[in-house]
This record gives sequence, structure tokens and C-alpha cells, in this order.
Amino acid sequence: MQDFVSTVFVDFGAINTGVVLFHGSKNEEITNWDRRAFIVSARKSKTFAMTVRRQKRHHKRNIERRFMAKRLLRVIVKDVYRFSHDELNRRVSPNQTLEDFFMGLLNRRGYTYATDASSDKNFELLDFHAFKEICENCGMKMDGRSFEEHFAILSLKSPSVVRELLGHQLFTGLKQGGSFPQNLELDTTELKTFKSVLKAYQKALENIIKAVDDGHKTRSTYLKDIK
Repeated sequence: MQDFVSTVFVDFGAINTGVVLFHGSKNEEITNWDRRAFIVSARKSKTFAMTVRRQKRHHKRNIERRFMAKRLLRVIVKDVYRFSHDELNRRVSPNQTLEDFFMGLLNRRGYTYATDASSDKNFELLDFHAFKEICENCGMKMDGRSFEEHFAILSLKSPSVVRELLGHQLFTGLKQGGSFPQNLELDTTELKTFKSVLKAYQKALENIIKAVDDGHKTRSTYLKDIK
């Protein structure tokens, strides 16, 4: 007595519905089985609304993406930046802990102003360590080993720290009629390069403040910037 296998595969599409049938003996190669396929198309007769299906699919993907992103952020905050349990549970507002604030950043769509922090091409004009050395010689302390790491560290600190940096005397040299500290020993070419990088740095700090105050860019600005 032979054992037979019959399989049915059905795919319900928005426009096409397909059915694939396989039937054959267990002792035979599947390539020798009887096979039939039927496709019913509604392309010419009907148009089914796909908006609801697409919305549900995207909604599910967003939930899964946000869940995995938050798991990764928790690992980074705890294992890389060594935030303690007490630090993460410190309240930054009456209804929000520091951990809630971090997780809330990932709930926002589009991209934040902080995304632009180190993307300015002027940062390529001067090595981070050289820029850091000049700034620290003028009394402005900087953390990190690169511009990207520096801005990531600043994004995790209190906005008051970033505002304090923006109030440093170095930035007065960028204003019309302003002057740099006297211990800034740079020739004309070096000073021009430093000013270009410092302007980009100032804009990056302002973007970090905007990320805290405004949360994210408007949708119209987002679409304009990605063109």
C-alpha cells in the first residue's frame, strides 16, 4: 500500500489569488508529482483597497523596529556609557525618568536635529584632536575621540552643559567685530580653517539644543532635506 501526499498552498493577494496543488507518492521524487497551479486575477474587473492592509503592515513593522531599537539603546546606555540604575531612574521632569526620556526619543518619526550634528563637511577640514587641543588651550573642555563620539556624549548630557559651551568666549570671535582669545596662536590660514570648523561646531551644538526643545524636524523639512 502506497502513502500519498497532497499539499495545497494558497496565497491571497490584493489583486491576484493563487492556488498551487501537489500530489504524489512518498516514495517518488517530488519532481515526479502531479502539479497544478491556478491564478485568479481581479486586475481587469475589480480594484481592491490596499490602504488598510498597508497601514497595518507598516504599523506592525514600526512597533517591532521601535522595540528592537529600544533594546539596543538600553544595552548601549548601560554597558557602553555605564549609566547606573539610580542614574536612569533619576527624574528629569515630574512625570519622566531619564530612561523614559531616552526611550521617548525613539518614538519620534523622521529624524532629529541631532542627526545633523557631525554631518557638516567643514568638520573634515581639521582633525578632531587638533580642534580639541585648540579649544582646550582656550579653556573649553571637550570629551570623546571623534566629532561623532563627542556629539553622542553631549546628546546624553543635560542641555545646560551644551548651553554653557555655546556661551564660551571662543564663539564671540565668530561674531562681527568679535575677537578670539589672545592665546589662540594661529596663522591666517590656520585661523580661517579653525573658524570654519568652529562655525560648524556652533551649529551642531545649536542642533542638539533644538533636538531637546523641539524633538524633531517638521515633515516638510524632512522631505525637503532628503531630496
